[in-house]
Amino acid sequence: MGDGQAGACTRSARTQATPSGYSTHSLMAQIRSCTSMGTYQTPRSSCCGVTSWHTRNVSPILVVRPSPGPPLQWGHDRAVMAPLKLFRTWNPEVNETVTDLGDYAQFEHGRRYTLRLDPQLPYIEAPPQPDVEGVETDSTAKRIRDWLKDLLATEAGTEEWLTDVVEKLTQGCRRDLVNPGEIGKGYYILSQTYPSRQQADTGKPRVDSDALDGSDSANSLIGTEISLSTHIAGVARRANQFAESLKLPQELRDDIDLAARLHDIGKVDPRFQSLMVGGDPVELAMREQEPLAKSLPGAQRVQANPGTPRHEIMSVAMLGSDPDVLAGAHDRDLVLHLISTHHGWGRPFLPVVPDEDPQPLTYDFDGRLLSSTTDLSEDSLALDMADRFWRLIERYGYHGLAWLEAILRLADHRQSELEVEK
Repeated sequence: MGDGQAGACTRSARTQATPSGYSTHSLMAQIRSCTSMGTYQTPRSSCCGVTSWHTRNVSPILVVRPSPGPPLQWGHDRAVMAPLKLFRTWNPEVNETVTDLGDYAQFEHGRRYTLRLDPQLPYIEAPPQPDVEGVETDSTAKRIRDWLKDLLATEAGTEEWLTDVVEKLTQGCRRDLVNPGEIGKGYYILSQTYPSRQQADTGKPRVDSDALDGSDSANSLIGTEISLSTHIAGVARRANQFAESLKLPQELRDDIDLAARLHDIGKVDPRFQSLMVGGDPVELAMREQEPLAKSLPGAQRVQANPGTPRHEIMSVAMLGSDPDVLAGAHDRDLVLHLISTHHGWGRPFLPVVPDEDPQPLTYDFDGRLLSSTTDLSEDSLALDMADRFWRLIERYGYHGLAWLEAILRLADHRQSELEVEK
């Protein structure tokens, strides 16, 4: 389903969840969690039974009147999917145990084999884990290779599709670290590489961007050295193609194009750029005038600052410094909404937290200098986003707004996939 999943809820409506992909944000709405760091607590509101993805053995129930809070996800062993023969869709009243089919779906797709080394998956036992700092070492690759070989040697109880995937991955794979720097939450995702690009771990992964977790680092640490301007231009091009193919009115096409050209400008944050160059201060200084959207080849993985605000939030915040940038928009609300939701957040709440190391950000957009500080804890941006969401729901409807969001989000996904194979 991607790095932020479909589904919406009104202020008093029930939520919808996807049957798999627990490592992504399975709920578009963000609801107050009844859990804390994987420990089930006594329910304090009507959301009892709904839990963060890393909490086990809690059965989901209907959620009524969600309140602001962190995004929640159904666990990998639970879902609200009815038997296909009965409803052919999701059913919130079904509480049967199901299997996460994310890796199997990639296998069935036929050309993009992946394997998430998350110990919460029922078919993943004692996988190699990232170290506390999330730093890559030579022993990391060896630990993963040895684990794959051991899995192949254990034929009993191993599903046939999993054996096929592991065999492919032992011939050449790339590893991406999900949730780097977050103690106890990090794991590797392995993805098949092209046979001709298997030397020295420099192969490019044949993996959908949807298979990653939606975090800034997971989607950007792909080692292809794509500049921010190149990525933005490519996304705008694809979004325009999609909008034209759908025969959307010109006004909507224009607004989607504008959102695409602004969606990632928050990546100019020097902390994000430091991740893109592997923490190298010389490379960082050299690229000050041409920031990156995707990391340098071989860039060493460094620990991300967990307090760094998400780039799409900063993209919206920077636009507040010069409202005239959106003067040509036919629907200013829509442009801002498309930017803030292109990774699944902001429907309606954005994860705005205090920044203990605030940075001044600037970006030149068509000769206009946009700026913002990264500490938005006292800003009304999150509340403005929520109000904007409901206005747009009235204007376009639930499905209509989600459809418009999907155009930009899929353009971003497809462009990133192309950049992975550069």
